[in-house]
Amino acid sequence: MSKCASCNLVTGVTPTHCCHACSVKAGTHGPRCQKVPFLSGNWTDGTVPTPSSITQCGNQITVVNTTQPWSPSVGTVHSGGKVDFQSGGLAALVGAVNAAGEIQFTNGVKWTVIPPLHGAWAADQGASNLTQITQVGPNITVTNPGQPWSPSTGIHHPNNTITFSTGGLVGITGTFNGAGAIAFSNGCTWTKTA
Repeated sequence: MSKCASCNLVTGVTPTHCCHACSVKAGTHGPRCQKVPFLSGNWTDGTVPTPSSITQCGNQITVVNTTQPWSPSVGTVHSGGKVDFQSGGLAALVGAVNAAGEIQFTNGVKWTVIPPLHGAWAADQGASNLTQITQVGPNITVTNPGQPWSPSTGIHHPNNTITFSTGGLVGITGTFNGAGAIAFSNGCTWTKTA
């Protein structure tokens, strides 16, 4: 199962959509729709410097954050968005996916998804071709064969800042606006194209 092509639920009744109704009109759900939210990705509570990674297979999730004593924890996402954990340090914790797509837990903690950066990006200042960002967890690799700084590696932090640790972009920081643009400290802005 993967993310529905038309909404933020897992695929189910069809290989590409959560249900037939959603394949016809995005966001419309029929009686056979399981309505299980798609949660795979990196999440932050805004206080821990390292994001928590959720991997999902159907309605089963595994949450990993190597800096946290509760990691790993295994749980279930239910129809309608209830989340509960059966094992690991988060066992017995319950939460729910709210209308904003955040996970609100009963202990008062709220997790927000960190939008991924992977894909093609266009620069506004002289890049002759597209820059590619690949992302695994918070780690990013930035490549552009037409640029002398390529490749560079860095971190996409939970607060949507970007820092580089190797390559020609060391010393430059960026801020991802969450909606397809990265503004860098050198004045350059990249826009996501794919």
